[in-house]
Amino acid sequence: MKPFGVDVRNLGKTYNPEQSLRYRRGKMRNEVLRNVSFTCPQGAFMSIVGPSGCGKTTLLRCMVGLEEVSEGEIFVEGTLVSGPDYNRAMVFQEPRLFPWLTVAGNVAFGLTGRIPRAEVRTLVEEKLDFIGLSDYARSYPRHLSGGMAQRVALARALAWQSPVLLMDEPLSALDIRTRSRLQEDVLALWQRTGKTVLLVTHDISEALLLSQRVFVLGNRPARILQELSVDLSYPRDPGSSEFVELQRLIKSFIRDASGDAPEDALGDTSGDTSGDASGDASEGESGEN
Repeated sequence: MKPFGVDVRNLGKTYNPEQSLRYRRGKMRNEVLRNVSFTCPQGAFMSIVGPSGCGKTTLLRCMVGLEEVSEGEIFVEGTLVSGPDYNRAMVFQEPRLFPWLTVAGNVAFGLTGRIPRAEVRTLVEEKLDFIGLSDYARSYPRHLSGGMAQRVALARALAWQSPVLLMDEPLSALDIRTRSRLQEDVLALWQRTGKTVLLVTHDISEALLLSQRVFVLGNRPARILQELSVDLSYPRDPGSSEFVELQRLIKSFIRDASGDAPEDALGDTSGDTSGDASGDASEGESGEN
């Protein structure tokens, strides 16, 4: 039997006072995730939504191996996650490009020395062509718009040729027009490559436009409240009655989990650019979303 693309088993994550300056001051433990379990079949496109600050980013960082789990296990392509690995790539909220490297150099980062130089060059050219930025190969990040920089970050993740792609709200800081175009690019990427894609997003509409299944996280300590199939054909119509009903249903789950949460905490706005970081990564925590 084929392994799942991603298999999360009884995952728990708690920041203890000795791990974090922020919580050491208050002498308190911060339990972010509790008993989170779900699977993503190979080649599936899944999304995770939930209230702001519930721990979605922490969950993704555990999957990529940037955070140690406190309880449970995570398997990617049948391999236990114990740290970062080439079987999964991550696209962050910000492009995180190296300003001293060209666009081509950023895409090639992490490949040099791992595969032959000629193959690196071919991969870089192929990925830049895929995202439509071949003409900018020798440009530097300072010459790029926000949308172009995020496409370069996507190309860098693709160049790793990982079977699993993890995406932490990579489109949240973009204007609506650029965001819509990149949503189409991401969908085309998934349909063309057959990768397993797991997207964290605040935007319920984005989750429904792109994914086959949506996981809804509750408040901290977060767990999976609901798992919904999105049985709609592509491309999807946000104005269809089925789409609107799924949107309403997910919104109600998040509202119930959040109590009387304000509208912007329910994850249904397409232009949400507000970060809700609750800690500093240098203090043993990631920004929470």
